[in-house]
Amino acid sequence: MTKITAKTALEAMRSIVKEFGADYVYPAIGDEECAYARGGAPSCIVGHIVARLDPDLFLQLGQMEDENGPFAIGSPEGHGNELRDSLGDAYQLLLRAQQGQDKGDTWGSVLESAEKFHAEEGN
Repeated sequence: MTKITAKTALEAMRSIVKEFGADYVYPAIGDEECAYARGGAPSCIVGHIVARLDPDLFLQLGQMEDENGPFAIGSPEGHGNELRDSLGDAYQLLLRAQQGQDKGDTWGSVLESAEKFHAEEGN
């Protein structure tokens, strides 16, 4: 059973946005897409959430990226399906967060969207 739920993911996201600031925009590095981990440390918003709530899963994410390169939680390629299964009811919330971040939304905007989705879904 996962340690991450939609509720705990949203709580962690609030804390992360408070730390980084609502205007923070995840930086692309060259042609590289979002990475959950860089140099063993959390990188994107989903990486930060997973690192806080399930450190073992975060280590697995880093290993998957090291072996296969970046992948999205919604992608059927690579390890997207494995990650989706590990996230349980937090999957849709984190998928939306990653999609917003990857299109250049501020982390504050990503949080607002996640809170709205969570309220609508009633998780």
